[in-house]
Amino acid sequence: MKPLNPGMTLGIIGKGYQLQQLADTARRTELKVLLYPTSTSEHPHSLTDADFLHSFAEQSDVTTAITESVPLVSLETIATGSEFPQGTELTEISQDRALEQAFFQSLNLNGVPFSTVINTSDVEQGIDTLGLPARIIPISKRSANQQPLDLKTKDDVAKFISLAGRGSYLFVPDLPVKHHLVASATKSVQGKIESFPLVQINQQGRSFTSLTEDTKLISPEVQTEIEKTMQKIGEALHVVGNFAVSLLVTTTDILYVQGLLPALDLPVNVLQRGLNTTPADQHLRAIRGLPLTPIHQFQSERWLSLTKPQLEAALEAQRQHPDWDFDFSYRDDHPEILGDVWIPVDEPALTNERIQRARLLPHEE
Repeated sequence: MKPLNPGMTLGIIGKGYQLQQLADTARRTELKVLLYPTSTSEHPHSLTDADFLHSFAEQSDVTTAITESVPLVSLETIATGSEFPQGTELTEISQDRALEQAFFQSLNLNGVPFSTVINTSDVEQGIDTLGLPARIIPISKRSANQQPLDLKTKDDVAKFISLAGRGSYLFVPDLPVKHHLVASATKSVQGKIESFPLVQINQQGRSFTSLTEDTKLISPEVQTEIEKTMQKIGEALHVVGNFAVSLLVTTTDILYVQGLLPALDLPVNVLQRGLNTTPADQHLRAIRGLPLTPIHQFQSERWLSLTKPQLEAALEAQRQHPDWDFDFSYRDDHPEILGDVWIPVDEPALTNERIQRARLLPHEE
């Protein structure tokens, strides 16, 4: 693996806040940075433009991709022209829901129950086998429409008729989910794995909370199972840098492994505060071939995205809560996003009450 020393060039493919954060982290180590934003509003070149990708790679000593939206073929092209230590396996698996579940099954992990559907007969068989309610989602995470098709009764099978024969889908029954968690870690060139605190997802991805080791949110048995799961996945993945795993915990404390996430995607936002290091720092150390920093948590944090209709409430909360860290810089492909806020959490119930009073959540959790 080529060393990445000060004065050399790191090429970064990605978008938004994660792109800028890794770029800033790299510049602080005296690296030159070459950016390839994947947002079409930020960059005129297509990610399937092989000539431009080759040129980008040749100008970079080492390249990394940090968000899920990068096509696998683009990374394969990059890897032929530049050192690409993180590899393409994580992207290949994480962009295909069927590959994800096959990967989990190969490790004897408890993946979410599913069946593959192409036509209405498959949907009817899924209902008979796995039950209702359920949802139908494309196997490929790069499909244009990722909106799930919800099925409540057998009559809803008719909703699938317009999709039948247009691709492969997963039929996934609804689970009695108590907690949606994300576990993230960094893997070094030497194979060492350093794990970050667990993150709880609320509000359909609008709110994340980092959990302390002594949290009572999940049982010690589930916590141990998550640690073993992350170790298994980390050892099996051919990856250098950050990776994350989406997890579901049911009302009966059954742990399901839902999916993989690439280097610096959205749930790690909440891990930018309250730790002695950040996901960007760790990812950069990994792809440079440096030893990873042992992770210590000083403070649990909560992260909220803010929408433009919340501007007045956010400005008032900024006056009322000097310890809340607001950022109103635009960095999202969604024009309704105003910014975000990091909130220190000492007592979860009290913090949630304060957020509700500040009118920064659409409804009670």
